[in-house]
Amino acid sequence: MPELAKMNPNNYPLKIYFKNGLVFSSSTSMGVYETNNCLDEDDPNYLEYYVCAVKISKIFHSPVVGCDDAAEEVKCGSMIELSEFNEPTRVEQNDGRVI
Repeated sequence: MPELAKMNPNNYPLKIYFKNGLVFSSSTSMGVYETNNCLDEDDPNYLEYYVCAVKISKIFHSPVVGCDDAAEEVKCGSMIELSEFNEPTRVEQNDGRVI
């Protein structure tokens, strides 16, 4: 996800697609930061990873109800983390170019 922040440094509107059917636009990024899966560091399943938090500006399509990975509640103005564990299937710039 650090690539997303590098490829969109001016926070131009992006259209973001997920496999659960969610499609939204965002022009606000809260940046890229490191986080973890909330386990103890000595736990063998402990993971650190990067996320990019973006603010939902407009929803084009809501997640499919009943889909295993459907977002609990998605609404304009809320933040969503993009990471290897919540990876979009496609990210487009305003002109349709794929990032």
